[in-house]
Amino acid sequence: MRDLILKTSKEITCEDGPRRTIDVRDFTTTYWAYSIEFEASMEDKTRLSGKLEPKQLQKLSESLQQANEIRKFIVAGFNACAITKVQYLQYCAQFQMLDDLARQIDNLTKNKTLSDVDRNTLMNLVQRYIELTKELGKEGK
Repeated sequence: MRDLILKTSKEITCEDGPRRTIDVRDFTTTYWAYSIEFEASMEDKTRLSGKLEPKQLQKLSESLQQANEIRKFIVAGFNACAITKVQYLQYCAQFQMLDDLARQIDNLTKNKTLSDVDRNTLMNLVQRYIELTKELGKEGK
């Protein structure tokens, strides 16, 4: 995979030094492949509809869409030298947190029934996912 990225990227020089450009498709599949799987599971809302309130399910769906837009912004900004390498790494860490939350949410929603503790955990994870996406959106402005 790394060879593919190197073949499709080019070297540019920014104020903070040289870097290789990133293709948004490579960025998404290489670093947050699980998010794609989670997004696909969100499309089939039947698995989540009995476990989340409709408003929370809608907010989670909107957060996934917002995260995708932020990914595009980050890649475009990095490729245009508008985002430094340090900022890029900070965004990467935040997206890793989103990915971890998505995995936890997905694991909980695979259960056919949830205990009250699991339901509260799920709602807290979803709320954290939504909040983290909002934070990313604010930083990206």
